[in-house]
Amino acid sequence: MPAVVPDPGFTDTASPAKPSALTDKDSGITGGERRTMAIVLIPIGVLLLYLAERYLFKTYWNRGLDVRLAFSDKPVNEGDLANISEVITNRNFLPLPIVTVSFQTDNGVTPKPELQKGDTFPNVTISDRTSVVEVFSVKLYERITRQLTLACEKRGYYAVLQASATSTDLFNNQVGYMNFPQNTSLYVYPARLTDAETEVPYRRVMGEVLSRIRLYEDPFSFRGIRDYTPLDPPSAINWKATARTNDLRVNEKDHTAGQTVLILLDLEDPAVLFDTSLLEDCIRYTYNLALRLISEKIPVGIATNGRDILEDAREFRSNAGDRVAAAANSSGRGTSQNSSGRGAGQNSSGRNSGQGSGQNSPGLSALKGIAMNLAAGSSAAHATAVSEFLSRIDLRKNRAPFAEVISAAANNSSRESEIVCLIGSCQRDDVIKAANDLARARGSLTWLCPLRTGMEVRAEGGAYDFIPLIRK
Repeated sequence: MPAVVPDPGFTDTASPAKPSALTDKDSGITGGERRTMAIVLIPIGVLLLYLAERYLFKTYWNRGLDVRLAFSDKPVNEGDLANISEVITNRNFLPLPIVTVSFQTDNGVTPKPELQKGDTFPNVTISDRTSVVEVFSVKLYERITRQLTLACEKRGYYAVLQASATSTDLFNNQVGYMNFPQNTSLYVYPARLTDAETEVPYRRVMGEVLSRIRLYEDPFSFRGIRDYTPLDPPSAINWKATARTNDLRVNEKDHTAGQTVLILLDLEDPAVLFDTSLLEDCIRYTYNLALRLISEKIPVGIATNGRDILEDAREFRSNAGDRVAAAANSSGRGTSQNSSGRGAGQNSSGRNSGQGSGQNSPGLSALKGIAMNLAAGSSAAHATAVSEFLSRIDLRKNRAPFAEVISAAANNSSRESEIVCLIGSCQRDDVIKAANDLARARGSLTWLCPLRTGMEVRAEGGAYDFIPLIRK
């Protein structure tokens, strides 16, 4: 057969043969060995990720984390609702899947589940204090704001001074804990009583005020000129008018408007076994009577053997009286308080159209250390001071014998211009004796005595005007 000679004009376009891929046999690595390597490398990778996550969490979990709590600015009364807002901020590249925030406050304000909105269900534990725990999930660079609704069941001053945050890593194997100082507080004022419940005490005290106003004249006021009577002193004669008319004429002055009311609030235990709400009733009557008198521009002062919940608080003493003292200065009258208090400027004084005095009397100044004392005032700032003063009374602290407070009031120098009203349920012999002595020294004393049905009335028949206030 003749040999085939390639055509020089024909080009073979077929791809050159590729070398065959190396087989496991050619490379020397079998399939089993590959699987073994994967089994070894996967755990190593997981371990590296685990260690990296632990390091990142331990180093950075709380960087940029902030917890802020704030009560609603407006004070409330017993039985009202208030709010506290929680703001959780994570200024960090590391998300926190679980952040547990907790804080504590005194018993009396409770975030009950039925009051909350949306899917907010705080975990609340009540023992000697109220503990609130909430769980958040915070993404990177995220801020979460949550608001809790509080049931204000008891009068008081409620503060949150610290909140804590706890977080865990993705594997729940490492826990981070951090405290966040707080500075937020809420005043819960005593409950408001109806006008019918306070009408009798109010009319008795107002009747005494009006009768005293007619008894004392203001020597700096001038109302007119009238005919002379044999009872007029020679100093009252207007000699110019007498010479002009040839009849004796005297100057007529307005009655003084400087009558003040001093409320002595007795918080001694009325008996060995008694209804503790009696003492709260005493505070409620004092609160409502004082506000009604202040609304009539009658200066009111308060002295009590109760103790201030903040008397030992360092942060409270450093800021005592800033807000109300400033308001009192701007209104031209001052209020003062022996015990440390935010609601009243310390030992400030002033006058407001001649109505009352903003200074503590010498007798009541001696109560410092055993009682609380709020000087008389009638401004809107003083109404706030009275509300906060009564809210801060802590009935858990030991109280001095009330006879000491009555004795200090008996030594008060402002006798002519001061009307004394005693509010208390304790009818012990020493209190009755001190009340009788005070009534004789002052000429009058009104004793308002909150009681419960069936309680014995022992204080009737004294030199004072005794008014039992019986509530079921």
